[in-house]
Amino acid sequence: MRTTDPTLKKGARLLAVLRAGGTVMAACQAERIHRSTYYAWRAADPAFAARADDAIEAGTDELEEIALKRAITGSDTLLIFLLKARRPEKYRERHTIQGGDKPVEITITRRVVRPEDRG
Repeated sequence: MRTTDPTLKKGARLLAVLRAGGTVMAACQAERIHRSTYYAWRAADPAFAARADDAIEAGTDELEEIALKRAITGSDTLLIFLLKARRPEKYRERHTIQGGDKPVEITITRRVVRPEDRG
């Protein structure tokens, strides 16, 4: 595609908002389109859909960077959420076990047991 291709301009404001971590609704408002138009563009134009997906991914990365900075500077709750997202096998409280017709969800409660508490 040439850089003067008009399809590259389609959704430029929308994609910028998504890249900054904005919602689809906010992005559509910036572009002055209805949300249904956004989804129609995605369905009709695979190249636009790919650009939108890339913008959403970049926006999510941006939000993660902001969250990480806030977690480090004093939000214990946010820090917990980040650890659960990055190392769910270690920090997640619920685990799903497959094996039958239905998955089973269990909640694991961790507690510290000191030697003097035993026995």
